[in-house]
Amino acid sequence: MKKDGQVSGGTPLVSVVIPAYNVRPYIAQCLDSVRGQTYDNLEIILVDDGSTDGTENYCDEAALLDARITVLHQKNEGVVSARNAGIGSSHGKYLAFVDGDDWAESDMIAEMVRQIGDSDMISVGVYQEQSPDRVMERIDRFAQGTYEGGQAMAGLYGKMIYDRETDCLQPMTSWIYNKLYVCGKAKEIHEKISKELVFAEDSVFLYLYMLECKSVVICGRCFYHYRYREGSAIHKINENMLADINKVYLALADTFRRHPMGGELLYQLQRWVAVKACIAVNETMGFDSRIHIPEFIADLGRLQDKEIVLYGAGRVGRDTYGQMKEFGFKVVLWVDRDYGRYQEQGLPVRSPKEILKCGHDLILIAVEDEKVAQEIRKSMTAEGVPKDRIIWRRPMKLY
Repeated sequence: MKKDGQVSGGTPLVSVVIPAYNVRPYIAQCLDSVRGQTYDNLEIILVDDGSTDGTENYCDEAALLDARITVLHQKNEGVVSARNAGIGSSHGKYLAFVDGDDWAESDMIAEMVRQIGDSDMISVGVYQEQSPDRVMERIDRFAQGTYEGGQAMAGLYGKMIYDRETDCLQPMTSWIYNKLYVCGKAKEIHEKISKELVFAEDSVFLYLYMLECKSVVICGRCFYHYRYREGSAIHKINENMLADINKVYLALADTFRRHPMGGELLYQLQRWVAVKACIAVNETMGFDSRIHIPEFIADLGRLQDKEIVLYGAGRVGRDTYGQMKEFGFKVVLWVDRDYGRYQEQGLPVRSPKEILKCGHDLILIAVEDEKVAQEIRKSMTAEGVPKDRIIWRRPMKLY
């Protein structure tokens, strides 16, 4: 029997819980990245959540190769149940999570253990891999360092879900897998999470855990690789999404009300609910595209008689395109660097290379961030587009 927090060679035991459900094409890379950590005092707990694609067999085979691996099999009950099973079997001083279709840099655990010190949690950055050639870095929007004591922690609590000064939703990355936790504290919190939560269960755990922390470390380096999969549960049509969002609200509201900063925490949570509900109607529930709640209003003044190339097909671009079409503006071409992904969604988006082949009066860059707009303008002028034909106007954000 392992003792909780077992130390080997002066290093504390870290339990790594890996929930896995039908991830056979990815589980080998995931497990190799954990087994290959430079920090080797690990307890690796693989939880097969009722897989039927061979993942379950691979887990058993891997356990024969590495004595640090324990495999738990259960019927398919969802990620909350799988994580609970893994947490319940853990013996480490610290606890980490890696999803079965993701992977981690080889020094992730070592760096998190080195930096956490006497704190209750450390949060690191994430590489979001939306495609092999499209990787985005996501880090917490707080300065790196240790936040300790009432005033410092209150600063995190006051902005962790929504920062009203910057209008930023979830400045604290809300995922469970890019953090290291104190195992005992995590056990107490996670067992309170309802198995009925199928959306944002990471957020519920994180916020409840954060409220029990006396000290938190923020690290701005990315270590964790999140793989975007079209077929994964969070990317499927969900007609019950509004109900699922409400479950998250109910899971947190009472605890928030009882906290000394309850009013501010509830405001942030309610803002999160409002934004997620709008996004659900627009993107998640499978509604007719004509049922759309605009997130951005474009400044289209003095463009009525112009032939416009619209550059950008993200949320700003889609809202701008819809408004221009509805009010009769002349959109002669709609482009985006990631045009292939948008074409797969049925949108008439073309490659920016088409701009030089198309007659137009102006190019309207439809993005929210001015720095991104400047990069787009620079790339187009390098291709020979006259600078005076390229415009960007800051859109008005509604939610």
